[in-house]
Amino acid sequence: MSSISTQTVELLKQLIKIESINPSASAKGSGEQKVAEFLEAFCRERNLPFEYQEVTDGRANFFTWVPGQEPDKRVLFISHMDTVPVDNWEADPFSPDERDGRIYGRGSCDDKGPLAAMLMALSTLGTVSHDTRLS
Repeated sequence: MSSISTQTVELLKQLIKIESINPSASAKGSGEQKVAEFLEAFCRERNLPFEYQEVTDGRANFFTWVPGQEPDKRVLFISHMDTVPVDNWEADPFSPDERDGRIYGRGSCDDKGPLAAMLMALSTLGTVSHDTRLS
């Protein structure tokens, strides 16, 4: 597995560990604020700009981007940070389990897996973008 693939899997596992159940779907749900805080740390470590958009208590939108050389051309990645409730799980839904090349845990494919992939893509683009500007 390549370094970027390994980093993406590790990022996914970290995201799965964060309970982010939609409070509209379960009274026990905390919302996605803790995921947004995790993403803030991720972006700070990589010098990526970011912004919060408070929606309501415990519910926030999170934005990050890589400045390009042509501001009129953009690519948008969009994902959500909340999950549905964890009723009837036999194992700990927030303990990522890797089996047969797959990752299991709440949100692993809807939508924390795609979120991890998007973040790693932006992080990689950000590194290339910074390197290009320095030369």
